[in-house]
Amino acid sequence: MHAITFDTLEFTEQLMTAGVPDEQAKGHAKALLAAMKQTELRMDELNDRRDKQSDERMSGLATKQDLKELDVKIETKIKELEYRMTIPLGLMLVAVAGMLFTALRYFPPTQPIVISSHQMPPITQGMERVPATIQPAIPRPMP
Repeated sequence: MHAITFDTLEFTEQLMTAGVPDEQAKGHAKALLAAMKQTELRMDELNDRRDKQSDERMSGLATKQDLKELDVKIETKIKELEYRMTIPLGLMLVAVAGMLFTALRYFPPTQPIVISSHQMPPITQGMERVPATIQPAIPRPMP
């Protein structure tokens, strides 16, 4: 609150010096003092309202500390989700590997097929490919 000082006696004397009658000068001084007080009260009300609105707007803004706390919460949630996802993915990997090994154990391939590049014939002039020779991986003994 900024109080404005107003010397009514000096104001009254200035009016009387200018030729305003004594009672009329005192009335002018009282009226001006009342108007100044009302203006000051109104200004205080406006300032209070402005401060309240400013506080309301500022209450919705995030501070640096709020952002740091949010960052920590997000990092914690991410680590928690990573941990929660690692276990199921690891279990799925073990399950798939177990199924693969089980399938290979009970359904082995009859004969592995190996295509060796040194046995492939060269490409002919017509750019036709000749099929590669298929051989078993384990050579059979000759009779």
